Amino acid sequence: MVEMLVLAFAAVVLAAAGQAITGFGFVLVAVPLLTLLTGEPRTSVVACTTLGLVMTSFGWYEDRAAVEWRPITGISIGAAVGIPLGLVVFASLPVDALGLVIGVTVLFFTALLALRVRVPGGRPTQVAAGTVSGAMLATTGMNGPPLVLALHTTGLAPAAFRATLQAMFTLQAVVVVTAFAALGQFTATSAALIAVGVPALWLGWRLGDLVFDRLPPERARKLVLGTLAISGTLAVISALT
Repeated sequence: MVEMLVLAFAAVVLAAAGQAITGFGFVLVAVPLLTLLTGEPRTSVVACTTLGLVMTSFGWYEDRAAVEWRPITGISIGAAVGIPLGLVVFASLPVDALGLVIGVTVLFFTALLALRVRVPGGRPTQVAAGTVSGAMLATTGMNGPPLVLALHTTGLAPAAFRATLQAMFTLQAVVVVTAFAALGQFTATSAALIAVGVPALWLGWRLGDLVFDRLPPERARKLVLGTLAISGTLAVISALT
């Protein structure tokens, strides 16, 4: 148990640093890695969603002046539809299937981000992104890629992009974490992961923040995409063996 928690601490530091550098990627890195460590996909999703809420709340507060609220409205409308659907899938999907879904989801959206897939701008795209991201958050703990794709259409500067993502992540996570608590999804293992994860979040965010102003955006992007590809591949292999 101690060894697992030490490795979990390292995984959360890595994931938090990635999010601080690029504005996204925490759960995409943390969920598959913690699933590998615990062998419990649901526990990993609950812990990472809770840790994600802590981290994005902090990031939102620090960058609150740079948040652009216009796209958040449409995305929130979609999330109100997607989150309940995701909770149903989360509660009913077998453990092995959920682990496989997590790995495949990471690899799929890593490919979309690597290929720089573009989507049309406007309110319909924002609502669709909110629906998909809400469902993904409740099912796999991962809501970043649809939000990143939708927000890219707004042409926001890097600081505003990161701040707005943190605001959207926080709003969705508040709803999902509350639902997990109401459904009795928190366990002793998820509580232990959260306990070691909170200080790891702080350390990872601070490390990533130091890099944010120094690392060229393209190099940071490649670093995060490489980490996502590795964690997604490991999650798929674990689910199939």
